[in-house]
Amino acid sequence: MSSPEKWIRSAIEDATEVPAYPLDVPESVAPPFCVYARTDTLRERQLDGLVGHPVGTFSVEIYADGFDAVKSLADQVRIALHNFNGQFNGLIIESTELSSERDGSPVYIEGREKPTYLVEHVYSIRWQE
Repeated sequence: MSSPEKWIRSAIEDATEVPAYPLDVPESVAPPFCVYARTDTLRERQLDGLVGHPVGTFSVEIYADGFDAVKSLADQVRIALHNFNGQFNGLIIESTELSSERDGSPVYIEGREKPTYLVEHVYSIRWQE
């Protein structure tokens, strides 16, 4: 069965043509790239069981060389993920919402002298299991 994570990866890679990785990036990968992770899942309960559908919180970090480049990639990711509803490989996504977007501090990747710029997104996604 498909998962929101598979949809996130596919949507990011289709929209940006840069690789997207779950949780972490292999050491040999140079920017640009994205990293995504589920940071929380809410499943509402009542005494007689689950109600509604799960809502997950997902972080997406966008990395690129140069401030303009990272902002452009972040816009592409936002357009691909925000306000989506539909199906993906049998998964029904009811809604997505970009709930937070911010510039992260530049990072220095080992072996590189110039900074890598970062934009951080947080999405709320409701789907049917």
